[in-house]
Amino acid sequence: MTLYAALPEYRHVALEESYVLGITMTPYRLDFQLELVVKREHPLFREPCGGEVYSPVHGTLRFDPLKEISWESGGPPAIDADGSKDYGNLEVLAWGGSYYRFEGGFGTIKLRANRPTLIYHD
Repeated sequence: MTLYAALPEYRHVALEESYVLGITMTPYRLDFQLELVVKREHPLFREPCGGEVYSPVHGTLRFDPLKEISWESGGPPAIDADGSKDYGNLEVLAWGGSYYRFEGGFGTIKLRANRPTLIYHD
């Protein structure tokens, strides 16, 4: 399997530094809601403000249509001080053909789908 950074559309995004805000699955689609870390070369990059290390951009990593999935849960998400759920980072995102593998605080997800779409919300 190849790491996500080999895909041209992700070369200016640091998914391993990005936070998973939520995961939504329907019979035909899987969405990761993310607080994305974009690199300086990305068109949405903004200089971080006072004390921030990054200037995050919200987005969704979408697999549609979803053809096959297995999910080994990492347990319930942690709860942050502000009460929001914390699913951790996308620690591993690897692909080979139409197969993808993710690992993070949410567990391990293996799926088969078309190439994902990264949708920016900011």
